Amino acid sequence: MEKIGEFIASVCISFLVFTSSSYFFINTIGKEEALTSTRYGFVYEAINHIDDDGSPSVVGIGSSMLEQAFDGNCMSERNTGEITFYNLGMAASRPYTDMMMIPRLASSSVDVVMIEVGVNLLFKMDYEKEKLPEDPDSYVEMRFRIGTMMQEERDIGGWIDIVIPEHKEWLNLDVIERSQSLQEYTRIGLENQLLSYTEKVFDIGINSRNIPSPDSKDFDAYLRSPKWPGGGIDDMTNEELNDYNKSLENRSNYTPYSNGTANHAALFYEVETLLEAGKKVVIVTMPHYPVVYEHLKPGQWDGFNATLRDLGAYDVEFLNYTFDNSWQYYHFRDRNHLGADGREEFCNRVAPFIEDLLVV
Repeated sequence: MEKIGEFIASVCISFLVFTSSSYFFINTIGKEEALTSTRYGFVYEAINHIDDDGSPSVVGIGSSMLEQAFDGNCMSERNTGEITFYNLGMAASRPYTDMMMIPRLASSSVDVVMIEVGVNLLFKMDYEKEKLPEDPDSYVEMRFRIGTMMQEERDIGGWIDIVIPEHKEWLNLDVIERSQSLQEYTRIGLENQLLSYTEKVFDIGINSRNIPSPDSKDFDAYLRSPKWPGGGIDDMTNEELNDYNKSLENRSNYTPYSNGTANHAALFYEVETLLEAGKKVVIVTMPHYPVVYEHLKPGQWDGFNATLRDLGAYDVEFLNYTFDNSWQYYHFRDRNHLGADGREEFCNRVAPFIEDLLVV
């Protein structure tokens, strides 16, 4: 099997490095175990698609908290205008990794960009001092390598100056570097794809997370409302829920910085660049499962509030749900992600706000 993969890869590679789309690339890649979601490579084709929709458009960017809250189909149905809503949130994303897409968004036809700002996103990129349980460098490397592989010259911007010097080696900033990285990753991906095909032929079964092809009728629906995980708090018995609530005593440990981090620099770069391009910017902060607040230390999230105050100096709008206690237990799938009921509530709150912002 490996020899077949090597043969086909050697024949196809020259073609692929110049024609690879994020759809093909992401659906074959096998090198990075951290690549748990196919969404990490779809951004630029997504923005190109949004450019062609011909209607006022809203894009949401941020972490899995926004990704699991933002139902674009629901929001479109809740407004009387022809506004389309697109969900570009990604698991574990933060301003430092989202900043790569900002030049393309700034030059696009997108009218509103909703940027998630959260207590989980304002950390310092100094992993040794943070003493985190695992090395997040592998995630950042994956995002930078994949993100810049799929870029074009027009995507180069001021975000490069924010990249920490130790991380710059992961950037592909010209066509030669992009082609070389695509060649390396796609060869391994092809072998993985061949293995997947063989398992399907012999009915072994494989559970892939493929995104729809950008040329398919399903791509637009996927960009509006991706598939979300089920289960969680709603499916727990009373005993399981009590145990889960007790476990949160030691799991409300986010301590956001007020300023001075690469994530802050990226966040302010995003806001400034989008405003200069004439986009409306909405800062959205996500709610948390009510029990989380019971275990916060005094002032633990002051850095988050200070960041919001600094953002208030810009001509941005705010949807601040983090300290909004009207969110109920049943809205949540877990301690910081909304479930189905929460998504509907988020939709009911956000859609009219955006309509008032866009429809004069």
